[in-house]
Amino acid sequence: MAALKGDEDSTRQAIDRTMRNRKPYGHFHHAQFDIGCSLALLGRRDEAVGWLSDAVHGGFPCLSAVENEPLLQSLRGHSGYRNLVAELRQSHEHFASLFDGLRKSLTSFS
Repeated sequence: MAALKGDEDSTRQAIDRTMRNRKPYGHFHHAQFDIGCSLALLGRRDEAVGWLSDAVHGGFPCLSAVENEPLLQSLRGHSGYRNLVAELRQSHEHFASLFDGLRKSLTSFS
């Protein structure tokens, strides 16, 4: 909410609280994604891409979320963001092709 209001100090405090309360298990990649969105809103593009990359590589490799999130609009022209989306797209296409091959193999046994 602080980032939506453009309040960088409150946003930084919220990020610090999130880091202090991080648990050694769970789904921290969701918090990383949210932090990336917050920083993108504040125009902190390099930091935002770093957090998004950590989210993607830490368990949230969701192309549609990274590519379609409106809060990430300010990153669309950023080379790091474009590279991350390209990496996700390549991974998505690889696994879609793999799944398609497996599905065809399994249906041939019917």
